[in-house]
Amino acid sequence: MKLGRNDPCHCGSGKKFKRCCMSSVSNQHAQVSDDVEAMLAMNPNLSLDELNAALQHKVQDRNNQPHPDFSGVTPTQMANWLYAPFEQLQWVTISTPDSLCQPSDALFSPHY
Repeated sequence: MKLGRNDPCHCGSGKKFKRCCMSSVSNQHAQVSDDVEAMLAMNPNLSLDELNAALQHKVQDRNNQPHPDFSGVTPTQMANWLYAPFEQLQWVTISTPDSLCQPSDALFSPHY
């Protein structure tokens, strides 16, 4: 199903797609188009199957880049951590910023 410009954005922000993620998607499409042009310029005799395989590889690489929402962890690493059995995660250390460790007086004041 194609997302229309005036449809709610799929990211859940509540904004219209055109005011939220549309430019990001357009940029990604432009990058893929540029990749296709560059591949064809360097290898003009590529078959459609070869071009498709090369593009799939590029898209997988792009989709597995470290993501700022995951603190620089790749989506594959995050999925591995989320679905790994607990005994396999004994070596994982999670650092919590000091700002999250110290409770706010307004939120956690003791009631006597």
